[in-house]
Amino acid sequence: MHDPLTRAARYWERAVECLRLADASSRDDLKAEYRRLAEHYATLAEGEQKIAAYLKRIATNGRGTKRTRGPR
Repeated sequence: MHDPLTRAARYWERAVECLRLADASSRDDLKAEYRRLAEHYATLAEGEQKIAAYLKRIATNGRGTKRTRGPR
């Protein structure tokens, strides 16, 4: 299984390809569908980037949330 940033990069590549196909299409329905797919892939990529940031944060400080209070 690939890491989140690798998956994010692949999703971004697919989003760009869908936008290229939308621009190249002469049919309005296909343009709309390719743009919808591009948005979907962009959303997936952003999600993977958030996962990568979360994993980096827990690797750095040992937990997934920022500590806002001192020890109890």
